[in-house]
Amino acid sequence: MKGDLKQNTLFKLEIPVLLREISAVVAFIVDDQGNIKDANRGFKLLLNYDKSHMENWNVREYFIQPSFSYLTTIYSEDSTPIYQGILNIGVPNSYCRSIIGSIYRHENILLVVGEFDIAELERLSSSVIEINEEMGQLQRDLVKANQELRRNEKKITEMMLTDPLTEIPNRRHFDQKIGEEIERHQRYGHSLSIAMADIDLFKSINDVYGHDVIKRFAHSMKESKRSSDFVARVGGEEFMILLPQTSIEQAYFVIDRMRKIFSAETYSNIDRKITASFGITLLQESDNLDSIIKRADQGLYQAKESGRNKVITQL
Repeated sequence: MKGDLKQNTLFKLEIPVLLREISAVVAFIVDDQGNIKDANRGFKLLLNYDKSHMENWNVREYFIQPSFSYLTTIYSEDSTPIYQGILNIGVPNSYCRSIIGSIYRHENILLVVGEFDIAELERLSSSVIEINEEMGQLQRDLVKANQELRRNEKKITEMMLTDPLTEIPNRRHFDQKIGEEIERHQRYGHSLSIAMADIDLFKSINDVYGHDVIKRFAHSMKESKRSSDFVARVGGEEFMILLPQTSIEQAYFVIDRMRKIFSAETYSNIDRKITASFGITLLQESDNLDSIIKRADQGLYQAKESGRNKVITQL
């Protein structure tokens, strides 16, 4: 290519036809003020050429290294390049492209011919691919870490709201749930029945048989409740049951069924009958959290006083 340029272009100051449409080769002619006189397709692509630019297109500042000012100070014979090597050309404060080329000068005209550094482009492309792969892996790791974090947060939340002995909701979870149900009642007017439960003669049972009975009672209520009901352990042997959208009559039926199921259970290591008592009440418009729990507790107390293994309604 160098021979052809020396013979055909240096004195004619024309870009050879064979180079005009090649995008991998940059070829252009400028005067010593930096005004473009002619340019091939490769140069136009390099600098995002617009047809409106060519007439008054000055590219002095596009020469980043070496600078255009430096190049205009160099003279040589027409057949000898005034510069050979890497040319950094680009838009100031934006992007830069490196080409390997030669610059020839004839009087006040400069001919620049260069080609992209394919090896460097391939190396850069390979680096970009590696970076993309690393970024992709980092993104996958981040997604995995976020998923693990959400799982851990869920586990922590469940632990905070779960009674460790019985593995059913604890007092904190109950307080949260009853607050939601009271708000729903106030908004939509749905009935809300509440029951308090207690294992009969628990102290004597617990002293002899330990916590197994508490776990059995919790499991029994969990299995016999409806899907909409909510059972929680709120104290040593005390449990609360929320029955949303349930009248007091319906609640009595559900709770009495729970009582019967539990009292019918048998134990391989216990030779006595174990029962529980329940107190039920219905949320009233004037109620708050304390008043409705107090009324359910009064019903439970009456069930204990009247012989145990009973369900008493307190309105």
